[in-house]
Amino acid sequence: LKRTTTFQRSLVLNITVGLLILGGVLLAVSVIKSQLIARELSRSLVGNTIHRIDAQVTRYLEPVRENLEAFGRLVSAGALAAGESDGEIIAASLRACVETFPQISSVHLAKESGWEMLILRQPEGWLGRITDPDRFAGRMRIRAWKEGDSIPEWSWAESDYDARLRPWFRDAVEELISTEDPPTSVEDGICWTRPYRFHTTGEPGISASIALRDDEELMVLAFDVLLRDVSSQTRPDRVQTGIAFVIHQHRGEQTAELMALPTHLD
Repeated sequence: LKRTTTFQRSLVLNITVGLLILGGVLLAVSVIKSQLIARELSRSLVGNTIHRIDAQVTRYLEPVRENLEAFGRLVSAGALAAGESDGEIIAASLRACVETFPQISSVHLAKESGWEMLILRQPEGWLGRITDPDRFAGRMRIRAWKEGDSIPEWSWAESDYDARLRPWFRDAVEELISTEDPPTSVEDGICWTRPYRFHTTGEPGISASIALRDDEELMVLAFDVLLRDVSSQTRPDRVQTGIAFVIHQHRGEQTAELMALPTHLD
């Protein structure tokens, strides 16, 4: 009887230990499986968010590229003669680009001689600027006016600005030079700068630019886009869970730069 009782106790103990081990194994398997499922769900959610944000940013920037291509055709066809005598015509044409597309904060038209015209949208109006370092000797022509007011005459101000040194000019020229065969269309020559600070406002942004030829002279046309406007496409109200960033990787480089982020991080 004693042996039977001992055997029963041993059997119960072994069964209990076995059940505990089996339960532990099942629990571990369940935890691992849950982690794998959670990881896969997270990967899927992140992937979906990336595609959605990428599509939103692409849709936001596409009109900039399309308008640059269309305007570039006009410039290359000689529709705009970039000279002081045609300044008002050029200024009106550049301003129309900014007015039509809210993504564009400012427009540049420059020549390889150094002449450049800028039209910049300001919070309450407009800023116009003409620079020509080889002719103006440390000065520039400038004017600013509020929306709805009459456009004032140009006035002089001190400046050492040279459009040929700006990223949008250099990148466009390098793109043209680096191409073995001439671009078959205006669209083929369009390039985007890496993020940089705009000279006039000091705000970070990117520029889409293209180098063109008007008769025999090289010209560069550029549209500026503020990064804070690009960030409007990655704000939390567009992402249901978490936060989204836009990262820019320049061609041929291993490093990347933060290009857009939410307006606030909770």
